[in-house]
Amino acid sequence: MLLGSNEYQLSIVDAYAQNASLLKQYRQAYRQFRKDEEAYRQLAENAAAFRKELDYNSFLLDELLSAKLEAGEQERLEEELNLLENAEDVKLKLNAAIDALSNSEYAINSNLRTVITQLNTISNLSERYEALRERLDSCLIELKDVAAELESEESDVELDPARIDLINERLTMIYKLQRSTA
Repeated sequence: MLLGSNEYQLSIVDAYAQNASLLKQYRQAYRQFRKDEEAYRQLAENAAAFRKELDYNSFLLDELLSAKLEAGEQERLEEELNLLENAEDVKLKLNAAIDALSNSEYAINSNLRTVITQLNTISNLSERYEALRERLDSCLIELKDVAAELESEESDVELDPARIDLINERLTMIYKLQRSTA
């Protein structure tokens, strides 16, 4: 049985040829070749993975550069979107505040003018009354200023569905880029 084995036959030939030292050198060289071959295969796999990662990172960089993001843009867009989505409610509340200050029958500014007029008639009787009237004058000026700002803010609030869509698209792109780079 042993005579039919290739391995046995080779061992007889090597023994007869006295190739033991050459066989030992060959086996060491072959083992080193297998180690080097495995190291090469591993390096080739790593290089392929690095090329793939480089391609992906290059793609992400192109996406980021083409997005032309600005510092604080996401926060500004989210705030604007929140305002636009609530524009109707904001307009209602601002108009109610303007009415309470200036336009209604019981407007604060109108009532305050009445109080100032009343104190003006007695302000010459006491310095305290004069001081109170002056403080109320200051309050009236401040309230008129607040009312004017409220009117300006109210006129700036717009119901703009097209702008909402535009902001949603931009935020979606920003969120997508954030997920890709995370």
